[in-house]
Amino acid sequence: MSWYQRENKQAVLSYNITIVDMFSEDDCNFISGSLLKLPGVVNVQANQKTFCLKVSYYPQKITLEQIVFEISQLGYRYVNRA
Repeated sequence: MSWYQRENKQAVLSYNITIVDMFSEDDCNFISGSLLKLPGVVNVQANQKTFCLKVSYYPQKITLEQIVFEISQLGYRYVNRA
């Protein structure tokens, strides 16, 4: 493996975000589907029982601030990023 190949490997980061008003399966699907359309987001797991959203993304392509901004633009409120 050359140094060039090692330099271009991109790390995927995952964050858990608490969404306070994610009450139904429809909410989970809507948020997940919308976030997956963003460039750099590779996986979204939503759990309506715990109000937790786990987002995996490439930090070179999108920031966590852009992700939570999109969540707020969709009409949902997040409490924290755990």
